[in-house]
Amino acid sequence: MTSFSELKQCVYCHDIPALLWQLGVDSYISTEWRLFLDSSEQSLKCVFLHNGNLYGGIPLGHSLHLRETYDDIKEVINLLKYHEHNWILCVGLKMASFLLGQQRGFTKYPCHLCMWDSRDREKHWAQKERPVRETMEAGMPNIVHNPIVSREKIVFPTHST
Repeated sequence: MTSFSELKQCVYCHDIPALLWQLGVDSYISTEWRLFLDSSEQSLKCVFLHNGNLYGGIPLGHSLHLRETYDDIKEVINLLKYHEHNWILCVGLKMASFLLGQQRGFTKYPCHLCMWDSRDREKHWAQKERPVRETMEAGMPNIVHNPIVSREKIVFPTHST
């Protein structure tokens, strides 16, 4: 039995506990794993990472046709049944913006954490404290869609040299 399916030109894992069992992982506890999402001009990738690095990365989804758009990212999140597992998501800044429903490009408030006005040149380098965003509801500054995931579930990858 395979744990992978194909839908809308995306290959994805529809039964993650079964896949892990097939790979020799004795038990699946969702809090021990995080989901890494990344996309480029060529592809969209979803990789499962173990929090303790006891296991290597496990590809969960891949598409050569889906792109960095709100609708495509939402589709992949739904295909992987994210809301059943509620993993931490490891993503870059651009992907975080899609997941939180922010508009693409030319934003007055580019930060998904705060209400920093990128066009206020007088305070650009002088202001040290920025007001925290209270809500991520559609219709708020630069929020055009409802968030796909909670911002508390998003972390950024660290780079080591």
